[in-house]
Amino acid sequence: MKRLLLVRHAKSDWSQPDLPDHERPLNKRGLRDAPLMAKVWTQHVARPDVILSSTALRALQTAREFAKAWGVEESAIVLEPRLYLAGRRTLLDIVQNLSDKAQLAAMFGHNEGLSEFFCWLVDREGEIMPTCAGALIRFEVDSWKDVSPGIGLLERYDYPKKYY
Repeated sequence: MKRLLLVRHAKSDWSQPDLPDHERPLNKRGLRDAPLMAKVWTQHVARPDVILSSTALRALQTAREFAKAWGVEESAIVLEPRLYLAGRRTLLDIVQNLSDKAQLAAMFGHNEGLSEFFCWLVDREGEIMPTCAGALIRFEVDSWKDVSPGIGLLERYDYPKKYY
């Protein structure tokens, strides 16, 4: 069995229009929501064997909060450039190439791709993951290479607005 936690980055800051998209940080709400959701998820998910993050600042800041809550060194976060604004096929390729030593992986990325990927894996239609939402998906496979669309079983879905 393999388990994947997909997390959309927390709310980002749009106050500097000249700032490149890749460099946008979390805004005040994002800085509030990321530690909250990290704490929530640590109550439901053990420390992942691998934490992958987009190289975009807002995704990395979100991943750092989760790593801190899990007691994982920031240096253990694997920066995956292909996660930046990736579509579902790229996300699937990343998952299928994970080491089979990992039973639980956490992936921090962006919309629309992340929401489409989530829906594709668990056979849902059109769900949009809000910022800092997470979806824990279980796959009844022994190898990440065998993960494919429609075979995921949603174990838990959570998002910040449930807590305010």
